[in-house]
Amino acid sequence: MGNGIGNQISKYYQSFSGTDTLAFIIMPGCSPVIIGSLTTISYSMYRNKKPVINIGRTNINGVTRGSRIFAGTMIFTLINQHWLKELQQQGSTWLSNYGYSKINGEWIPNTDYDLKEDDLPLFDIMIVSANEYGHYVSMYIYGIDFTDEAQTISVEDLFTENTFSFIARDISNFKAG
Repeated sequence: MGNGIGNQISKYYQSFSGTDTLAFIIMPGCSPVIIGSLTTISYSMYRNKKPVINIGRTNINGVTRGSRIFAGTMIFTLINQHWLKELQQQGSTWLSNYGYSKINGEWIPNTDYDLKEDDLPLFDIMIVSANEYGHYVSMYIYGIDFTDEAQTISVEDLFTENTFSFIARDISNFKAG
């Protein structure tokens, strides 16, 4: 009887941590590529709402619903080189649209132009978490567009971080698999 209750509890409580999670970048027309150096991703949603008050009333009568904005941050740990260089070496075909040619199996820039994150096309992030019980959840952040980048190098830190702020078109919440 105790084993049956344990199975019921493990089916009900399915939690995941950051160490259970992988993130994949999905560029237009390409297969998902794992982003191994992404250590933190966060997002928030903001929707503009205003109270509607009728003349002669004290309490609000309703609320207007304005535009919805998704925004967030991504933090990458500098492992061997900048994460964008790692992505470029994955052989993604989207690079051909940005002045790169594939020569001897490696994507080489046609000019001296150094591709920056805010030049990237809109892309999606797929986040997948799987725990030791075999359960998994996944979510997507759609239409990511970077707005700014920063880097932290300090004698007080154990590693170098690149932080990015982004806006996104939509987000799908975690769904169990």
